[in-house]
This record gives sequence, structure tokens and C-alpha cells, in this order.
Amino acid sequence: MPTDTFALSKVCSVEKNGVHKVGSVADAEEMIWYEVRPTSEDQLRLLFKSQYGPKCAFYAGTFDADLFGSDLFRTGSGANRDHIFIDFSALTGTREHVSSDLVIACQTGLTVKELNNQLASHGQFFPVDTFASGSLTLCELILRGDGGYLENGYGFLRSQILGLESVYGEGDILKTGGRVLKNVTGFDVGKLIIGSQGSLALPYLAYLRLYAIPEKTVNFCATAMHAAELFALCARLLATGLPLSALEIIEVDDTGGRSYQLYIQISGPAELVGDVSIQVQAALTTLKWQLVDENAARTSLTTNFGSTIFGVEVAASLSLIRGILDSLISIRDRGLLRIRPSSGRLYLHCDSDTGVDRDLAVISKILNQCRERNDGSALADWESLVVAAQRGPYRFSSRRMRKTQPALELLLGRLKEKFDPAATLYPQVTFV
Repeated sequence: MPTDTFALSKVCSVEKNGVHKVGSVADAEEMIWYEVRPTSEDQLRLLFKSQYGPKCAFYAGTFDADLFGSDLFRTGSGANRDHIFIDFSALTGTREHVSSDLVIACQTGLTVKELNNQLASHGQFFPVDTFASGSLTLCELILRGDGGYLENGYGFLRSQILGLESVYGEGDILKTGGRVLKNVTGFDVGKLIIGSQGSLALPYLAYLRLYAIPEKTVNFCATAMHAAELFALCARLLATGLPLSALEIIEVDDTGGRSYQLYIQISGPAELVGDVSIQVQAALTTLKWQLVDENAARTSLTTNFGSTIFGVEVAASLSLIRGILDSLISIRDRGLLRIRPSSGRLYLHCDSDTGVDRDLAVISKILNQCRERNDGSALADWESLVVAAQRGPYRFSSRRMRKTQPALELLLGRLKEKFDPAATLYPQVTFV
């Protein structure tokens, strides 16, 4: 290992039939996990350029036995390799902050919380709020590609990131976008890295689009025993075009059984928030609702699901999600639901790897039941959706894409080969 250049610490060592359970170990050689903490962008590049680069598997973040201690860690092209976890926590500098343009360029070792604490003195913030965003680094956020419940008002994470500088391959540097949108001509390759789960490149610098901290924020919470009622209301609200910062349905499991909550957030100038609030209240007249403070709303929208590292996601049209939702509600043995109607995303949050298998089977059963439908309903076109499974740091998309979109499979394979010819970056990740 490159101990001459990097301060590597051996954090986990497993011999054949070792006591640390990570699945069966096929060979008698010692399998080792290392952590490295580069203190500069040059050190990060040197790590990939070293003779060990093509022989190891690289991951962003620090080693976590709960995430990596599974059979998945020993499968595919990641098996029989040493594994290097890159701790970005020393890369927290700011290259430039143009307050007047609402743009900042900073290293991706910064956590979302640290970034917003720095921006608060300028009256600005980066509109992202997800599970564990207080400890989530910008690098991890970019690789996950989920901007959280604020996506409804501020757009997808891809639209908030104006440019990236990333390392890939054997230490090559990819620079895309920049401080102004005019820097981008043709296809923005950086968009491929956002949400790639680390399988293509690791971003070490990001240009972020900022926003002024809202003058006022109001949160509504409507409760119902049936998710379909809240889902129908969301469709009506989306049709009005009202500027809502958040619009999200979550499932709550308590002693009285499962119920559903719709969170609506309005933020901006006080006068605008007041006008929109009146219209939202009028739409909520048939439901039980209340105003909640921002901390309570944030807790429900981020932390009440526990771990978000295991789960199943369905991306589809609103009508298709409504049809799937009708079938899901009657199934008790599944993960908790979360629905983001504005982006057509339905999540089932699980608490373990086995829960992912269970929920994939649930979704598969629903889709198979729809296969023969010919009644003109949205579910008759079920093959238009995409199903993805999240297992710790690994992400897998629907295998049906192999049959229905062979050209896409070929394209994704070529992208992986181009960016990561030695398959060293998150080798377990697949997208088809």
C-alpha cells in the first residue's frame, strides 16, 4: 500500500473464516480495508496515479462495518481486492464565493451543515435537507444525487450544481461547468457524476447555486388514514402552480397503526407566504391539518425514517405511482412509504438488506399482476417505470432495462469503461 505518500491506517483485517463477519472469504489471503485522508487535491490525484490504483477498490467516506459488512462487499469485480476509503474531511476549503452572483466554489469535504453555517452570515443558503445532512459531506451528497424534500421548490440537485472538478481513471481530472452557466456548451458531462453512486468519478470541488435565506417559512401538516386522499390533493396543488418549497407524503407507523402525513412548506417574502398560505388552507378544508414549526417538520421529513441507506425507489408518472400506491397500501409487511409527487418518486424505506429483498419482491409482484392488464389504466404501461434498490453504498436499477432498453445498457457500459477502465470506483455499483 502507498504508505510512503499517504497516512494509511488499517481499520479492518479479515483472514479466511475470520471473526469479523463480512460473508464467506473464498481465498486464504488477508483482505484489508484502509482509510486515507488526503489533505490536498494533489494528494487525492496521486492516490489514483500510484501503482496501487488499478489493484484496489475506492470509496468516498470512512469505513462503516454496518454498511460494508455484507456479502455484497465480496461480490462482483470488488471481490478479492484491498479496499481504500477516502476520507474527504480535510478538503473543506473555499476557492471563491461570489455573494452577488449567489455562487460558491468549495471543496466537497464540507458537510452541508458546515456550508450553510458559513453562508448564514451572508444571508444565503444551499437548499438541501436530507437524512443525516448534518454529517453528510458534499461529496457524498453529490454521489447520492438526492436533494431531499426541498427539491419541490428549488429543483433537482443536478440543477443546483453548476460545475464540478473530479478525479477519475488513473488520476485524470475532469472539469465541467463553472461559476457561470455560459461555461457549459453541449452536454454537461458533470451531470453524469451527480447520482452516479461513485462509480464514475469522485468530485473534490463543486460550484453551487445559492439562494437567499427566506424571510418567512410556514409548514402545514395534513393527516389522513388513506394515502390516496393526500396524493389526490398533491396532484391538485401541483396543477395550481403555487410556489411550494416542499410537498411530501410520509407514512407513520405508531401504536395505533399506520397513517399518512402530507407536509407542505411555503417560504419566501412574508407577503407571498401569506397569500399562498390562504390558498393552501382553502385546499385543506376537508382534511385534518395543523401548522407545525420548522424543526418539527424537518424532523419528520428527514430523520423519522431512520436509515435511508436501504430501500427501494420507483420513478414513474403520477398516474402510475397512484396505481402502485393503491396496491401497496393493503400490504403490511413492507418498508415505510415516502412519496415526492413533484418528481414522480416513491420510496420504500427499509431497515436492513433483507428488507430490500422483501420490498423488491413486493413491487415485482404488483408489476407482474399488472402485466396482463388491458383496461386502459396507467398500470397497463407499467414497463415505463424504473425501479432501483439501495443497499448501503450500492445501487441497482431494474434489470428489465436490459430487455426493454438494450441501447441504454450499452451506453452505460461504455461510460463506465471510459471513466473507470480498471473498475476501481465502487465496483459493486450497477445501473442496469
